[in-house]
Amino acid sequence: MSLLRQLWHRFKSEDGSSTVEFVIVFPIFIVVFLSSFEASLLLTRQLMLERGIDIVVRAIRLDPTPEPPLPDWTIVEVRRQICERALILPNCEASLRVELNPVSRATWDVPSSQGPCEQKPADFDAATDEGVLTVGGAEEITLVRVCYNFDPVFPHLGLGLALVKDQEEDTVFMMAASAFVSEPKKAPGP
Repeated sequence: MSLLRQLWHRFKSEDGSSTVEFVIVFPIFIVVFLSSFEASLLLTRQLMLERGIDIVVRAIRLDPTPEPPLPDWTIVEVRRQICERALILPNCEASLRVELNPVSRATWDVPSSQGPCEQKPADFDAATDEGVLTVGGAEEITLVRVCYNFDPVFPHLGLGLALVKDQEEDTVFMMAASAFVSEPKKAPGP
């Protein structure tokens, strides 16, 4: 009977109760902290991607031959210019896909929702990397969409689990889009 009393007092003891609380709370705290870090990095990358697109689209829209002249606007050059201005996108030129589509003012048909993210990088690059962009005539609408694939920092924890992943590559993608209307050319001045 005394042995049962000793065991009962041992289980009833509050020694180590703070350790149990720590073991329960600490993993939750770490998941929230690391998910916050992942979310802030994701939002910063998205912001910088959109910044890069906006700067490049503005350069294309205003004048395709400014002084000093910009390089020929090939898809490869547009990708390089976006990556140069986006700054913090790792492996940007290899992971970024750019798509330019004219939008008809008669039908207002816009291409499918995911655009460049639907196609595999090798297939997409082979089809679009060649040739100089034809931005179109004055007042023609052009839709620019980009897809950037990247690996999350913590893919198996918190927010990393919730992000939609490409099934074959196990990467996450973010998209950004912009549209512009080509400015009419200035007539030469006196």
